[in-house]
Amino acid sequence: MEVPEINMVTPVEESPSIDLINNFSEDRYDVWKLSLIGRLDFLRIKFVDVVTSLKNQWKLTGKCKMIPLGKGFFTIKLENMEDRNTIKAGKWEVLDQVLRIRNLMPNFRPENQRTSLAMVWVHYPGLSLEYWDEKTLFTISSAIGTPVKVDEVILNYENGLYARVLVEIDLEKKIPHKLWIKTKYRGFMQSVLLTKLPKFCPNCQIIGHTQPECIAKKNSNQEATENQKAGRMPTSNFNVTPIKIMEKFDICETHQ
Repeated sequence: MEVPEINMVTPVEESPSIDLINNFSEDRYDVWKLSLIGRLDFLRIKFVDVVTSLKNQWKLTGKCKMIPLGKGFFTIKLENMEDRNTIKAGKWEVLDQVLRIRNLMPNFRPENQRTSLAMVWVHYPGLSLEYWDEKTLFTISSAIGTPVKVDEVILNYENGLYARVLVEIDLEKKIPHKLWIKTKYRGFMQSVLLTKLPKFCPNCQIIGHTQPECIAKKNSNQEATENQKAGRMPTSNFNVTPIKIMEKFDICETHQ
């Protein structure tokens, strides 16, 4: 049986190469050097409302332009270091969403960011009222993710049906639906309900679309089918196609 010949040098799909190294201009980067990248879930909030809310909270001394980039990301273009430090040092919320911020990086592309973290309201139905204080609810919620805040309605005992805590959850990890809680008197099993979960793709491990909507998986399946029909080996085994690197989107350090 004749083994099909595979070109190990030339990519399957050639693209024109553009050299911008010799066309380098410091001004291209300098005008953005004070900028930051922010992220929120815009499926639940309008961008214009985000701009208004954040500018009212920040009370900056210079001009600030916020530019949507897609997939929940936006650039925060600033004029001075004082405003930049103010934003980086604070903790900001827009309609129960905590703003995530990082320093601007060269060649930033939203589609390359691996964002599996989401702010989710977690309900604890039937939890006895003596556990409805912030410290206790934060301790319970830490088994699921990073607790952010407790609903004021809960702290004021205005609704006794369930306790409610805003938790930052990594959807890439397994999330428990029940917790065993030990107390001074006896232990009990507590149900956990997650509300208004965003779209999450277990294939890409990112937020923004579901597995049936996953373009990467569809492209991979299509390539495998075409290779099988043509009698070719999968190209991914021979590094003839570019590898898409997913970057973890984290909050930047305040001293950077």
